[in-house]
Amino acid sequence: PVGIFIVYYGTEDMDKVAEVVTEDFRKGKSELEWATTTNRLLRSIKYERLENEIKGQILTEDKATILIRATIRTVAGKVEHDEVYRLIKREDTWLIDEVEVVNEDIKPQEMEI
Repeated sequence: PVGIFIVYYGTEDMDKVAEVVTEDFRKGKSELEWATTTNRLLRSIKYERLENEIKGQILTEDKATILIRATIRTVAGKVEHDEVYRLIKREDTWLIDEVEVVNEDIKPQEMEI
């Protein structure tokens, strides 16, 4: 699910992301509603994921934590941060229950004069 999130988050295929996150992650919204509203928001800030590096993972029988160092670009500029993915296993399926952004380093976009 983390691979799907990384590849499709911020793209026109947000429905694929909605399928790998929990209802709690979507704050009770349906998959379609969450995908549509989140995609609209990400387009408005010109979200683009540039790089990802897996920094660590902890796995138990029904929970997992994965740390990704990511670089993204938005209208505000280039951002480097760590993403902590918390997953739960429901039956035989892993779902992302939470993503926490930490250690954020924002490099403001240079303005042309």
